[in-house]
Amino acid sequence: MKAIKKNKATGSTKYFRFRSWFAKGDRLQKELEEKEKIKRQLSTFVKYAPGAIAMFDKDMQYLMASDSWYQDYKLSEDEITGRSHYEIFPQILDMPHWLKYHQEALSGKSISVEKDEMTGSDGSTIYLKYRIEPWRDHNNEIGGIIMFTENITEQVNIQNQLQENQQYLKDIFDHSSLGICLVDESGKLFMVNDRMCEIVGYPREDLTKMNFTEFTHPEDIEIDLQLFNNLKNKEISQGSIDKRYISKSGKISHVKLHASVINDPNSSARHALVLVQDVTEEVKANEASKVANEKFETLNALMEKTWEIAQMGSWKLDITSQKVEWSKTIYQIHELEENIEIDLDKMKSFIHRKDLTLVNEALDQAYESGCDWDLDLRIITKTGRECWIRFIGHPIIKESQIIGIEGLIKNVDQIKKINLELTELNAMLEHTVDQRTAQLEAVNKELEAFAYSISHDLRAPLRAIEGFSSALKEDFDEELDRSAKHYLQRIQDNTVKMGDLIDDLLEFSRTSRSVANPQIFNLKEKLENLIEEMEIPPKYQIELINISEAYGDPRLLTQVFQNLLSNAVKYSAYEETPVIYIEQTSRDDGYEVSISDNGIGFDMRYSHQLFKIFQRLHSDDEYEGTGIGLALCQRIVQRHLGKIWAESSPGVGSKFTIFLPNNTDNNEVPSTKKMSHT
Repeated sequence: MKAIKKNKATGSTKYFRFRSWFAKGDRLQKELEEKEKIKRQLSTFVKYAPGAIAMFDKDMQYLMASDSWYQDYKLSEDEITGRSHYEIFPQILDMPHWLKYHQEALSGKSISVEKDEMTGSDGSTIYLKYRIEPWRDHNNEIGGIIMFTENITEQVNIQNQLQENQQYLKDIFDHSSLGICLVDESGKLFMVNDRMCEIVGYPREDLTKMNFTEFTHPEDIEIDLQLFNNLKNKEISQGSIDKRYISKSGKISHVKLHASVINDPNSSARHALVLVQDVTEEVKANEASKVANEKFETLNALMEKTWEIAQMGSWKLDITSQKVEWSKTIYQIHELEENIEIDLDKMKSFIHRKDLTLVNEALDQAYESGCDWDLDLRIITKTGRECWIRFIGHPIIKESQIIGIEGLIKNVDQIKKINLELTELNAMLEHTVDQRTAQLEAVNKELEAFAYSISHDLRAPLRAIEGFSSALKEDFDEELDRSAKHYLQRIQDNTVKMGDLIDDLLEFSRTSRSVANPQIFNLKEKLENLIEEMEIPPKYQIELINISEAYGDPRLLTQVFQNLLSNAVKYSAYEETPVIYIEQTSRDDGYEVSISDNGIGFDMRYSHQLFKIFQRLHSDDEYEGTGIGLALCQRIVQRHLGKIWAESSPGVGSKFTIFLPNNTDNNEVPSTKKMSHT
């Protein structure tokens, strides 16, 4: 009986173990099916996602990609299945920052880039916006990365085109013979061209901070405001008036003004486009005596309205009573009624709390040491508006005692806010310049590679032509008639000329991209070494006059002198006694070096062709050359912020002169980045 009970117990145990194993297997099967379902859902999501998405494993092998990915990069699923991302896009291997981003993402970092570029399979530049995220498996371990990309090439190209169009319009704006400006709805100028600055007599930085009434003749302000208000109130769309401007120096200009309304494309604001023609000389010729009388009256009126136009007023503090006197303008600045009495505490109550410490310190120093002050600070007007003012104070001293303080208050709110805006704009401009510099450096590298390729591709056929023509001449010399030999010789001569042309072109390109190293150097020593290296025939008489030190890049300037000296030797070769003078002359702003000869000279009517590449005034039969030497000289001199010119007469000789500026803080030879894209 005990044995039977034991067997029953054992059988029951096995049965429960079987049921447990079977239940566990069922759970695993369900988990597997659930994972497959999730995988199918993920694949469907990726495949039909609206953007270009691709999923990779740790080895950057493709796992799956969206239809948009295949469309954007002109791929198919069969092309990428089981292959590495770098096999599909091998150009990425030459893009270190992309490889870095991939590795950072595989390390768990999220990467987001707003704009980047890569070279497409057809050689074109593609601009992309992309994001790279790591993905994790069920053990929360990184299994690879997911890329989200957007092709923004079209947007970038449109932006570039807009910038080019804006530059074109800016050039028209800047070089117009009429004064042009834009005026906002408050009457403040925010865009002016150079001609407008000349007519009005204010520098651009002052003019763009001013209301048009500030430099309009007082007698013309009313008619000007009437036109402005009519435009502003949409009563008219355009109008013209005759008026006068008063420059910063007090000069009166008579102008014909035409104004029309334009809408700001970026907002609902409406601006006035103003065209100004200076007719001062015409008015002076017709009404000389009248202009003189009006000028006298204008000066008187200007004195009376200076305070009001300048938005500046005076104040005075009596230390004993603590009472403060304000002029009318100061009440207006504080937006306060004129009948309100002001004491020191009341005056300080308008000061912005963050600037109050500055005022208290200035007052203390004025009381204790008699110190003046000149502060820019903020006030809060009666209406609660924050306004920047210039606050000037000067102690009043009588019998060695400070009895009061007087000073000025000027409304500088517009100027201050414009300065803050300009600071932000300058920062944006510096960023743009850095971007442009990087782009130009990339272009220079591409040009260097292109020049090397062209040189190699052109020299190969030249060597073949030279080789075959030499072989013909050597192997069939006796069989060739005189005409054939002449043609072969011309072929060989022209291959040599073509080789020289390639060398000169490469030198021209290389010099344009080379980095300058400006310094003070011994010009006389450089010229003496150059003359010795050129092995000029002894019949030439070469004189160095007043040659001393020079400032610039010695290597580049030596190239200039070598080209000019070679020309002087070449074009005076037929003279019985050729003479060449090299002379240095000092100027206040720099120095000149001239090289003159007594050779054949040239007609100055054609001097404008001298410094153009491939332009020559003499044929190859008369004098050999490629037409690049003088163009190279001009390029080098211009990069030194200098000038080069020529003087000549046929049969008398030629004189080439270069001017180079001194080494000063404001006139310095550009170097490295500044010169690399000249």
